[in-house]
Amino acid sequence: MKKTIGWIIVIAVIGVAIFRIVESIKIRRERVAKWKEKTEEVVAVTTIKPIRGNIKRTISFSGSVKGENQVQVFPDVPGRLLKYTRKEGDRVKKNSEIALVDRSVPGMEYEPSKVRSPVSGTVARLLLDNGQAVSPGVPVAIIVDMSKVKVGISIGEKSLSEVKVGMDAIISIRALGDKKLRGKLDRLSKLVDPTTRSAYGEVLIQSKNSNIIPGSFADVEIIVESSENTLILPREAVIEDIETHKFYAFCVKEGIAEKRELKTGIINGSSVEITSGVDEDCYVITKGREFLEGGEKVKVVK
Repeated sequence: MKKTIGWIIVIAVIGVAIFRIVESIKIRRERVAKWKEKTEEVVAVTTIKPIRGNIKRTISFSGSVKGENQVQVFPDVPGRLLKYTRKEGDRVKKNSEIALVDRSVPGMEYEPSKVRSPVSGTVARLLLDNGQAVSPGVPVAIIVDMSKVKVGISIGEKSLSEVKVGMDAIISIRALGDKKLRGKLDRLSKLVDPTTRSAYGEVLIQSKNSNIIPGSFADVEIIVESSENTLILPREAVIEDIETHKFYAFCVKEGIAEKRELKTGIINGSSVEITSGVDEDCYVITKGREFLEGGEKVKVVK
């Protein structure tokens, strides 16, 4: 009896072992079949070739247009504004007459006192109406020297480490229809305003344009990095691994998606500079890459 039970146990163990082996073989075959099925799948993709060109990275600011010198004009004596002898927009030289002040009082008449410009420039604004009371502490006009035109900007603390005096800039003045003008960062204060957490800077406009109006709003892009005749890919073709911070791209080689590690340079909102990893003959996948890990069959479509 005991021998019979023993044989039954042995047979049962052998049966379980055989069952497990069969199941293991079955699972392995299913995996192989799925792998083959996967490898036979063809992923539709679109591609682009890297191009050679120029790339830059900029930081954007906004500010107001001002002249090299912008001064208020004050009369020498008290009285009433008799009249302006210049109109807004007129060019004046230093010590030129711009207004007359009537300094007469009841019972005493005097020759009108001349108000003169302390600098050469353009009459930007006439501040008073004829007949208004004036005194040496009341400005009557603003004169702007537009021989050099600047844009005053505020530069936040985060940008101060990247921005340097002498950097090139691109200026768009809305009053001119956003026409692009060239400039350079000409001044950068060493003092950070504790209220705004920013430092004052001035961009000197180098492009000549006689229609620039003082006080106009301007958008400024300071170029902090630039590279010429370099290999460039669009941002959608480049993948960044958020854990390793490495960059990759998929190239099509003989119908197969080949994963390439990239070395990058300048990165801006739309483009990436590529220093190694792909060349100008590589067809880089832009759409469909989210389905790839490397080694898949791909079909290039428009």
